[in-house]
Amino acid sequence: MLELLIIPIILAGGALFYNQQARQNEQKITEDRNRETALQNYLDKLTELLLDKDLRQSPEESEVRSVARSRTLTTLRTLDKTRKALLLRFLYESRLLDKGIPIISLKDADLSKAHLRRADLREAGYNDQTKWGASTLTRPVLFVLDKCQ
Repeated sequence: MLELLIIPIILAGGALFYNQQARQNEQKITEDRNRETALQNYLDKLTELLLDKDLRQSPEESEVRSVARSRTLTTLRTLDKTRKALLLRFLYESRLLDKGIPIISLKDADLSKAHLRRADLREAGYNDQTKWGASTLTRPVLFVLDKCQ
């Protein structure tokens, strides 16, 4: 009699395990979509600020720079390491992190676990409060992004 109950219990346990794994997988997919949407929205808005609001030529304390920096810091907090690197590559290639006074300062930016290799972000407003993750070198020298090339 007990042997007859074991099979349904094992089947029920297997179904519960499968459902839990499916929920976790769906949650990961949703998080990935949300991160991709956040990055795309950021790129669209910054492109608009560059082309329509002349972000690159704006005065240092201008509202357009403040909005760009705020969006950058907020978006960096929501992205995974690969998308952080993509965002930084966009900023770099758009000449928003140029030497001297950067258009968008990365002071206090969350760059933890970003796929960076030998990136000198001191000219981009990097400071000791910028959060660096394990996949970055301590004080990198040259701006190169991993996983984006």
